[in-house]
Amino acid sequence: MLLELRRINLFLLIRFYLAELPSQDIAELGVYRGGNVFFMATLLKALYPKARVYALDTYTGMPETKRGIDLHVAGDFADSSLEEIRRAAASRKLDNIEFVQGDVRDTLTAFKVPIALGHIDLDIYEPIAFAQDMIWASLVPGGYLVYDDATTSSCLGATRAVEEFLTSRRIHSDQIYPHFVFRKPA
Repeated sequence: MLLELRRINLFLLIRFYLAELPSQDIAELGVYRGGNVFFMATLLKALYPKARVYALDTYTGMPETKRGIDLHVAGDFADSSLEEIRRAAASRKLDNIEFVQGDVRDTLTAFKVPIALGHIDLDIYEPIAFAQDMIWASLVPGGYLVYDDATTSSCLGATRAVEEFLTSRRIHSDQIYPHFVFRKPA
């Protein structure tokens, strides 16, 4: 479901900017059927063989949403299966993926992995508002926070969460297209 330009952008970030960071690990928040996870895990395997992708998702669809700000509703994206995604990863010989099942508002409280890139693809306000602070804390100096849906018209809650994050932290974007991308100061 990822636009080709966004996949190209992820490739460029991973290929050319992660090499100099103290970690090359990636956190993917919002996995759905695994397309981005497989893409990033394949890149890491070729470029940084010791690096891992942490794939965080409920794997049961969207949690409760906020009416009026989120256009998605609870249960959207429920047509995915963690077991199917694991089998697909195994068939691709992608053993560098750590699947973390649960609502990110629960699972991220114990997530203490230094990461080079956090890719937030959660679509709705509350999980993003919570997750971005947790992922920012996990980013290594110079690491990247990438938002997939913050400029998508069906994800108004994502846009609001990003705006609140930016104004509270007084940070500026490195990119606004095809993703919102922010870099943690070195």
